[in-house]
Amino acid sequence: MITALLSFGLTFAHVAPKSPYHWHITCTDFKKRVLALQADPNFTNYQKYQLARYLATKLDEPCKGVLS
Repeated sequence: MITALLSFGLTFAHVAPKSPYHWHITCTDFKKRVLALQADPNFTNYQKYQLARYLATKLDEPCKGVLS
């Protein structure tokens, strides 16, 4: 029983990083996306800000001069 639980836990831990929720973006790509987002007329300014803040949480490196 314990072996089955451990094997399930290890399997889940191995699969979890491949989840679509675990992704990152580089600073350069982030800046490109934010510029494209700012030019998109389909979003309000508030929505653009919220989306940019969400993308900022996915940065894999420090990105100076962004959302400051």
